[in-house]
Amino acid sequence: MTQAEITVPEGFKLHTENTSSILLPDNNEAFLNPVQEFNRDLSVACIHTWGAMMNEEKKRKWEVKQARQAKRAENPTEPKRQKIIQPEGNTVVPDVNVSNMTEEQKQPVNNLEYKEQKFVILEALSATGLRSIRYAKEIPLVSYVIANDLSPAAAAAMRRNVELNGLGEQVESVPGPSDNSAAKPKVKPAKVKVNEGDACSLMYNHRVERERVDVVDLDPYGTAAPFVDAAVQCVKDGGLLCVTCTDLSVLATVNYPEKCYSNYGGVPVRAEYCHEAALRLVLHTLSTAAARYGRYIHPLLSLSIDFYVRLWVRVGTQPNEVKRAVSKTSTFYVCSGCQAFYEQPFGRLTETVHQPSGNVNISVKAGVGPNVSDKCPECNSTMHIAGPMWSGAIHDVDFVSRVLEHVVANESKNFLTLLSTSHPPEWLVTSTAYVRRWMMWRPHC
Repeated sequence: MTQAEITVPEGFKLHTENTSSILLPDNNEAFLNPVQEFNRDLSVACIHTWGAMMNEEKKRKWEVKQARQAKRAENPTEPKRQKIIQPEGNTVVPDVNVSNMTEEQKQPVNNLEYKEQKFVILEALSATGLRSIRYAKEIPLVSYVIANDLSPAAAAAMRRNVELNGLGEQVESVPGPSDNSAAKPKVKPAKVKVNEGDACSLMYNHRVERERVDVVDLDPYGTAAPFVDAAVQCVKDGGLLCVTCTDLSVLATVNYPEKCYSNYGGVPVRAEYCHEAALRLVLHTLSTAAARYGRYIHPLLSLSIDFYVRLWVRVGTQPNEVKRAVSKTSTFYVCSGCQAFYEQPFGRLTETVHQPSGNVNISVKAGVGPNVSDKCPECNSTMHIAGPMWSGAIHDVDFVSRVLEHVVANESKNFLTLLSTSHPPEWLVTSTAYVRRWMMWRPHC
């Protein structure tokens, strides 16, 4: 439905963003922040890229499985070999080396072809539902989106906007076997399923492994801290967790260190790199919350934009990666004069490889320190403590490169629209350059 075909009822105004149009009540019962359009644009690009990478990984595993089945069909008496867990992540090394096989050998049993798998997104705090609607319309591999909000007014607005965009449940008439038989209704499931309720309760209801969702999006008004514990439990292994926090007055200044500690378990930094420290404080919160349940995070992209931070991390379950989390957590001594900083890791790792199986055994020892005095070695100014916070990489280079490629390929579709009312004029450049501007690269990232 085009914008010209939409009838706007009295008491509402029409808001159009990219492919989607929604009705906003004049009384502002359902909140929408137009400035967050960049956030929504980039989220569409990141989830689209993650979905493609996820399917590539599953396709490789599927090809390995098919090749193994073909090999066993040729040699039915051959015993199965032990699977080997690699040091990084959950990668399984099979007994078949696909890279050295010919195209004929790679051909799956019964000439089957891999079918791309769709995924489910849960948006815990949807408000008007615009973000969920855009995900359903703009990301091809989305099976459906669960859009939730506690407010009855917001839930009503979501249902109205879902129907406006044709994403609700559809009933189609299907002719019977003969001309005289009555038509049978065919129900097409909703692409966006609206839920009215508490966000944490909804996510806790999806924490059982078979009920988990592929993507969870947290975009609250303020801090996302109250929702993190539920979110890290309801994401599938290898799934994506998207988090927004808009309380940079707490995360990126030292005005409220007690509030930052109560929300994120760490103290902020007063320095020119305070926004990077804000990202690391949020990552520390996600990492510690996931580790309680034997899970770990792998940051894909971490950005500080205007008044908020936005992070995209993968969540997995792997004991060795949980052990590594302590070595990726540090406090920092920050000079109040020259802003030099000194890292104090919480733990040290020693890794040994068991040669017969290839398994990696990790031994963890407590960190030693302090590694700096109370005065700065550079300028003799007073040192202040910040953290604990995440001290590992905050970006995945391969993922960021693929997101940028996706953005460039889709610029003709008005991708990553920049609003002149919310960004200084000198920042209004191409979308790719804009993303690069916010990449806070450091040597160890």
